[in-house]
Amino acid sequence: MIFQSIHTVILDSIDDHIAVIDPLGTIVYVNNAWKNFSVENGLGLDYDWMGKNYFEHCDSSTAGSDELTARAAHGIREVLAGRCDSFVCEYRIKRNDGRYTWFLGRGMVIERSDDGSPYRIIGTHTDISERKQTEDLLRRSEEKHRILFMDSPDAYLILIDGIFVDCNKAAAVMLHGERSMILGYPPEILSPDFQPDGRKSSESAEERITEALQAGNNTFEWLHRRLDGENFYVEVSLAAIELDGKQALFVAWREITGRKKVEAELKETHHKLETLSMTDGLTCISNRRRFDQVLTQEYGRHIRSGKELSLILLDIDYFKRFNDHYGHVSGDKCLQQIAGVIGKSVARLGDLAARYGGEEFACILPDTDQHGALLIAERIRQGIINLAIPHEWSDIADCVTASLGVITLTCHKEESASEIVARADELLYKAKDLGRNRIEYNDVYSDQLDVTLVRLVWQESFALGNELIDDQHKTLFLNSNKLLHAIIESGTKDEISKIISHLLDDIAKHFIDEEKILESVGYPLLIQHAIEHKKLKKRALELAEDFNSNEIHVGDIFEFLAYEVIKKHMLEYDREYSAYISAAV
Repeated sequence: MIFQSIHTVILDSIDDHIAVIDPLGTIVYVNNAWKNFSVENGLGLDYDWMGKNYFEHCDSSTAGSDELTARAAHGIREVLAGRCDSFVCEYRIKRNDGRYTWFLGRGMVIERSDDGSPYRIIGTHTDISERKQTEDLLRRSEEKHRILFMDSPDAYLILIDGIFVDCNKAAAVMLHGERSMILGYPPEILSPDFQPDGRKSSESAEERITEALQAGNNTFEWLHRRLDGENFYVEVSLAAIELDGKQALFVAWREITGRKKVEAELKETHHKLETLSMTDGLTCISNRRRFDQVLTQEYGRHIRSGKELSLILLDIDYFKRFNDHYGHVSGDKCLQQIAGVIGKSVARLGDLAARYGGEEFACILPDTDQHGALLIAERIRQGIINLAIPHEWSDIADCVTASLGVITLTCHKEESASEIVARADELLYKAKDLGRNRIEYNDVYSDQLDVTLVRLVWQESFALGNELIDDQHKTLFLNSNKLLHAIIESGTKDEISKIISHLLDDIAKHFIDEEKILESVGYPLLIQHAIEHKKLKKRALELAEDFNSNEIHVGDIFEFLAYEVIKKHMLEYDREYSAYISAAV
């Protein structure tokens, strides 16, 4: 026969089961693999397959099998009938032990008659049981994981190329929507514009995803937005995975909105408790503990910055007598009112007003020179007097008053914060010894020449070259210092009003004389200079009226004179015309 040749050698070397069949279904050849398989399934080694009908054998061996097996025999018949040139199918045969063996069956025409009809076909069976078992295990595993994915109480989503491609039921429930409202959309639909840290959600999310793709996973807290617009917190876990040959992100959410709410409440409670621990219960300003804490911090900061630090200590005069005569309820009310005055007087960001103990109060004034500290101290002293709280048992006034000690210094490592308190306390007791209702301070500027100092000291470098103008400028220095002296020595309102009135007259006359001189030397900016004079004069009159009506403190007027009139205008703005005066001399 044709197969008694080199072809049989080739076919016998193949592991697939091969049979050659004629048009009637008669087997004309089987290879060794076919024979060995038949031996494994109960047929003898000497069983002769030649001449046996393939279809009869199939029908008898597949009687207990299923539709897939019958489909294989049907495929061979179709090829033999000429209705197709080949077929391929997977099928299984039930073995004697009840198990199934899976095959991949193929059939194709290898020889045709003269009329073109199939003459012989070759049929092959490849055992694919192991592959099918593996596929079945994979399928079962996928089904198991799919069930775990869909039914997990945690929310799961999968991202590919920045798009949600899958999510479980818990994710849809958490987002208050349906899966169809999530799949196919980017994560941006579920994030508010900004996160609590102030960063844009899109930028921050891109950073998180990049970290996960590089490191393999990333866990963090995130603020999300439900599909109905409500914001909620989740703990997010990102894991880089491969899905269908593509890089994907597995996203797990666990809602922590409740936990974050509790954390916020605890934080707020802690803040309230901390505030209470730092606040005096009676006066509602800072207590001694807060004072000590801030003073230590500011002292260290001022060592580094080199700037001046000021401290005010004050004590209510004859307060024990007040308590004994009017009672502790009135005493508490008095302390509360005085704390209100101090709090309003020390209103700059960074300043601190505190109840130091009993009837003592203290103020920390960072980056404040002695001039500024004394102005604040006088505001406090006069503000307490303005409360007009009756005090019949005081030896110095009919109302409640206070004595104040003011210390201003540059901080050094060789000293400590406690030393500045001790020095301020010495000044406070000095004020008491010298009659009370007064301010005592360390004069750190007595030998310095600067308009920002407590006393305004003239120096020859301020001269502009015109005798009248320079004399009037010196007079302005002198009268401003008279005002300062009256403030510190607690002059009466009438005395201070007279000094202010005299100052305003001097300023008005000076402006007129100066404008005439500038006109005579041909100063080109005379009009602009006259406009500045008009503004300053108007502001000075307004401040004087406010002082007379008790709307401002006299310290505000001195501050205006020292900074606006003398420093900015006289020592800076007036220098612009000095060259014209020199040329005219």
